[in-house]
Amino acid sequence: MKSAITFLIAARRCEIRDLEQLAMSCDLVQALGELVHRLQGERGTASLHLASPDGRFEAQWAGHMAATQVAEAAVCHLLDGLAPDAGPASGGGARLFTRIAMVLHALDGLPELRAQVGARQCGAAEATQRYTRVVSALLALVFEAADIAVDPAVSRLLVSMFNLMQGKEFAGQERAAGAVAFATGRMDAGSAQAVAGLIEAQEQCLRRFEEFSTATCLRQWRALEAVMPLTELERFRRRLMSSLSGAELDGAMADDWFACCTQRLDLIHRAEGHLAQDLKEECARRMAAVRAELDDQRGLLVTLSAVAAEMPGLPRAV
Repeated sequence: MKSAITFLIAARRCEIRDLEQLAMSCDLVQALGELVHRLQGERGTASLHLASPDGRFEAQWAGHMAATQVAEAAVCHLLDGLAPDAGPASGGGARLFTRIAMVLHALDGLPELRAQVGARQCGAAEATQRYTRVVSALLALVFEAADIAVDPAVSRLLVSMFNLMQGKEFAGQERAAGAVAFATGRMDAGSAQAVAGLIEAQEQCLRRFEEFSTATCLRQWRALEAVMPLTELERFRRRLMSSLSGAELDGAMADDWFACCTQRLDLIHRAEGHLAQDLKEECARRMAAVRAELDDQRGLLVTLSAVAAEMPGLPRAV
């Protein structure tokens, strides 16, 4: 008959496999964040290109598209390493693989969208919506990775990361909507209401990001916030809303609006990098601790006694 220590060792080995899978998920989340960031830039410049009659943003859009393709290749490389026949070490494999399938399907639609944007065969609003659907599929995969995380500390950081990325996506949608408004010289009531909703959604996501973040990440976040062009952004927002009262927007300000929003988005993306590093370090700490415990049989016996003491007793027969 196998001893209790044999099964406890097996449990620790399973925990290590789970943590190794979690470390791979963290790498994937970081790569997805980079792809989302590049797609957001491509979406914004596509909106400028399609809304501007002179085509002066075409080269800028093409540059963002090339950067997106590099990030896309990195994500696909990581996804290729997740063999569907093996499945993830932890639970939630069916949901995770479904999300991956949806991501790959969404990415498959990008070449057609890019061809239509390049030929100016779709409007700015339509292009924005189609890019946004791709980003939504990517963020859904990030959420799934956070949802199946087995380690509480890592799970908390992944939830923080998801909310930061989601808040940044709402900021990216605001950038695209404002770019179209400035480029066309007007914003209707429906677009203004949508932008107001995006601003509120950003604030909610960033509050949740702060709630689940670590003290170190919060300090880094405050430092980044301090150099964000928030005052300038508010001034641009007021100008956008002023068009509802009949004031025409200055089309020449489209560049300035886009640059202001981009500066903020780039700094939020830097915060994502800090959080991704925290995720990797937490995974490494947990794996080192479990491996050290696995090497210490006396410590395992102490752990077994502690676990037994904490477990509730069997119900008494009535």
